Amino acid sequence: MDKKTFAFITAFFSFLIWGVLVIYWHQLSSVNPLEVVAHRAVWSLVLTAVLVLVTKKAGEAAAILKNPKNILPLILSSILIAGNWGLFIWAVAHDRILESSMGNYITPLFNVAASAIIFKAALNKYQKLSVFLALSGVIYMIAVYGQVPYIALFYAITFCTYGIIKKLVPASALTGLFIETLIISVPSAIYVLYLISTGESAVLKGDYFITFMLVCGGVVTTLPLLGFSYSAKVLHLSTLGILQYITPTIVFLLGVFVYNEYFSANMLLTFVLIWAGLIIYSADGLIQLKKSKKNIYRD
Repeated sequence: MDKKTFAFITAFFSFLIWGVLVIYWHQLSSVNPLEVVAHRAVWSLVLTAVLVLVTKKAGEAAAILKNPKNILPLILSSILIAGNWGLFIWAVAHDRILESSMGNYITPLFNVAASAIIFKAALNKYQKLSVFLALSGVIYMIAVYGQVPYIALFYAITFCTYGIIKKLVPASALTGLFIETLIISVPSAIYVLYLISTGESAVLKGDYFITFMLVCGGVVTTLPLLGFSYSAKVLHLSTLGILQYITPTIVFLLGVFVYNEYFSANMLLTFVLIWAGLIIYSADGLIQLKKSKKNIYRD
């Protein structure tokens, strides 16, 4: 098996795992979402710390932490990823899976909009159309239901902002996750110990399955990220751009067909507008890639 094929398979399964994690977090619906996030951070730290030592990246982590310019971006990215985790876990536990899948879908288009607004990147007409369609879908949902899809918007905004801030700190995926969980784990560990001391922790309820799931939260957080990180170094961004829709599609299908969340014709139209925007965005990306390859060949 060649390197690109292996990277493609690795990326496919990383996005697949992220999608089916809905089932995993749904098993923890009886646990306070804050405690789930706290355990997720603590056990992710344990695993990433071991991996950092094994892969000899401790020096990289130390160098990043010693640079004062990195501290604020690291704290902000840690807060954003913790908020993102907590929101998704809360959404799964409160039957808002479809809205979280919407957040996953619109994140790439939020990235496009952010690049234009923040970095003054020029958007072509197809990129503008894709953003317009996604925005139309959100506005239509607000107009019909009289409420803002807060979960979808918060998910997209936090992850988009997280991606922007991550660019400010030159760290590998493993080292970055290690440092972020290191920062989050301080208040997380205090919170878990507080719950244990007051007898409110889920690990004291005698349900070993729940305890096992909480501990393994670190594994299911770290492994797909490492797989994605490896694939991102080998595959073209356009390939990853197409594969990334595996995750929200699985989340969407689970929400509709497994957890039987309410899905009306109006909600379908909202998703259709967003999907149309994503199709145009992805098709334009592939066309631009082919053009760039032709230009390189001619040069």
